[in-house]
Amino acid sequence: MSFKDVAEIIEARTARSANDLLSKGWTLLSVSTSGDKDGSHGPCYVLGRDKGTPALEGKTRSAVPAMARA
Repeated sequence: MSFKDVAEIIEARTARSANDLLSKGWTLLSVSTSGDKDGSHGPCYVLGRDKGTPALEGKTRSAVPAMARA
């Protein structure tokens, strides 16, 4: 998927959540390490959906920065 096709991005904090999004047609964009408030670190999966993939209901949506749309 090209970044110009990304309609929405979301972070998943567990492999199970990331796999659930992948099964719904989302694309894995990045994997990194993220810290929690308690000082622990864990994986952070960044996934995107294109305009043809249904949005998630009841989830907070993140706007795609203008740079990523260019």
